[in-house]
Amino acid sequence: MTVITTIEDLRVLAKKRVPRMFYDYADSGSWTESTYRANEADFQPIKLRQRVAVNMENRSTATKMVGVNVKMPVCIAPVGLTGMQSADGEIKAARAAEKFGIPFTLSTMSICSIEDVAANTTAPFLLISRLRAAMAASPARRKFVVNVSAMEGVFSRRYKGPGHPHTNMAKAALNMLTRTSAGEMFETDRILMTSVDTGWITDERPHPTKIRLAEEGFHAPLDLVDGAARVYDPIVQGEAGVDLYGVFLKDYRPSNW
Repeated sequence: MTVITTIEDLRVLAKKRVPRMFYDYADSGSWTESTYRANEADFQPIKLRQRVAVNMENRSTATKMVGVNVKMPVCIAPVGLTGMQSADGEIKAARAAEKFGIPFTLSTMSICSIEDVAANTTAPFLLISRLRAAMAASPARRKFVVNVSAMEGVFSRRYKGPGHPHTNMAKAALNMLTRTSAGEMFETDRILMTSVDTGWITDERPHPTKIRLAEEGFHAPLDLVDGAARVYDPIVQGEAGVDLYGVFLKDYRPSNW
């Protein structure tokens, strides 16, 4: 099959290429699958009326969805475990949606984390097109953006384990965003942007391993309160008159990128 023209074409192609268990997960519904069948049946009566020799000048599919400008009234709905079908599936889908100018919805059952998807798409886009303008309009003496990163995102760190390359990428992206944009943002709009390492506050190993180690008495050296304090620190310092921006903070101090 060389030409894809319908969703059915994609389904047939996926059945040939995707492992059976992955295909069955995508091409099925829950319990009795009655909703799955009803969704297909409801669309069957809808027909598109073909018209020819019609002037299409100045026609546009652009509209608004939930107050946001979109290029067409289409949204990518949440699909659980997209990353199971293709590596970084949620990131790829979010990038595609951003490229086509339509909304993307991240499933609570996604393989990629919210932070991974945000660092690869949403974070820079919102910062440039929405968040920055709103912050610049604030009458506050100082405004703050604290990018929650970690040592894994440090560029000069020689060892970055293969166990979680996507989080390494996400944290490095946030660090690069801070490093390249913070100076201009402060000079123009007095926005203080930093990157912060929260420290080791959670055990992110596979769940069975995490439970076993917890039963043996292991726990992360820091807790959520420690992590929150590190995130809050540049704001406290800024309010006290110490303007920190364009830096990576480790243990409350600027550290190497």
